Amino acid sequence: MARFDKRRPEWRDPRPASPFDLLRTVAGALLALLVAGLAVALVPLYGLFADEKRDGLGEVWPAALIAWGGLVFAAVVAVSHVWERVRYGRPIGWGPVVAVPVIVEAWLLGLVFALALGELR
Repeated sequence: MARFDKRRPEWRDPRPASPFDLLRTVAGALLALLVAGLAVALVPLYGLFADEKRDGLGEVWPAALIAWGGLVFAAVVAVSHVWERVRYGRPIGWGPVVAVPVIVEAWLLGLVFALALGELR
């Protein structure tokens, strides 16, 4: 019966890292940061569903908290994905892009929550 620790080196990518791998990694990280910046810039839109008497996020601050928590979670997912690739010797490539759908989903979940809070009051 084969042991798993003997098979571990087979998981490594046999090809050496190329400059294109670094370029893909930087492009993927910039794309994830761009989407995160856009989501941060759009979180104040939740204030449209806030109470008219208040300014800012007003009554929908829990929705903004959900969106900000999703951004933090997306960063953790991206870092863990990149760390796993580094750990097993695979090229990082487009690894940071895994954060993009998490960021978009967190922003949309915050928007739905803000809409629900706006309807409840």
